[in-house]
Amino acid sequence: MRVGIATDHGGFGLKQEMITRLCAAGHEIVDFGAHRLTPSDDYPDFVIPLAHAIAAGRVERGVAICGSGRPDGGTGSSLGPRQDVPDSRVQSSRAAPAPACQSRFPAGFVMILYLGIESWQSAE
Repeated sequence: MRVGIATDHGGFGLKQEMITRLCAAGHEIVDFGAHRLTPSDDYPDFVIPLAHAIAAGRVERGVAICGSGRPDGGTGSSLGPRQDVPDSRVQSSRAAPAPACQSRFPAGFVMILYLGIESWQSAE
């Protein structure tokens, strides 16, 4: 599967880890950035192009990583790409345990999975 991935500085390290894991699982990765650790970069600059790529069919799914992953914890998880890409194919879900994701959403429904670095670290 062709998977797009995007983050700002808040999820830079996790993005690198996810790229490694997704490649090892046989997926083709399209990296929308950030391509270097820059504390002043802005999450929407990377995630909105990811959403456009999904809507255009250039990638099949996406992973968007922000610092908190909480809707009250910053702009990342609350600024969903659906605000800028009004395409019914661009659906998203915040990360949940795999069985919850599988049972809550039918196959092919979730196009972008949001991961928050804070919630990812606390789950490990």
